[in-house]
Amino acid sequence: MLGGLDVLVNNAGGGDSLPMVDMNREYFDGYMDLNLWAPLRLCQKAHQYLSASAKPSVIMMGSVDAERPSPGSVVYGATKAALGAATVALSKEWMGEGIRVNQVNPGLVDTPLTSEIVDLLNTSEEHINIAGRAGLPDEVAGLVHYLVAPVGRFANGTSFRVDGGALALGPFDRWQR
Repeated sequence: MLGGLDVLVNNAGGGDSLPMVDMNREYFDGYMDLNLWAPLRLCQKAHQYLSASAKPSVIMMGSVDAERPSPGSVVYGATKAALGAATVALSKEWMGEGIRVNQVNPGLVDTPLTSEIVDLLNTSEEHINIAGRAGLPDEVAGLVHYLVAPVGRFANGTSFRVDGGALALGPFDRWQR
């Protein structure tokens, strides 16, 4: 053991765009396993180490699709919303042990996995958020750092957006440029 476990960040996950009429059970189960069961199973395995920590914190990586899913993201949005419900439930289950559990819901973030869509949006007249660009990994990491640091110790059982104002945009805001 290298000194215990203070922080668990469940950041693995994924999804793609598929209309509901084209889905099958295998597709559904695969993303439920990846985006919901895998983080919960990791929490199970990490619990004994987190409960021994003086400052334990768990971060579930969600998505703004948990709150406002895009067309074609029925399963992805549902898994991230379910992860949000699990975040609240775990925070209540583990509060007696001092383990804090929060969720971070990023909007579109510029990574190698999203570069194609980011490039397309960068050449578009329309903006997907108030910031007018995709987020950067370090902007999401900054929120995670705050939540696991001593200054964030009062946050528990909550979801935090880091989306450049994507969910603040209304349907007519795009026309007011």
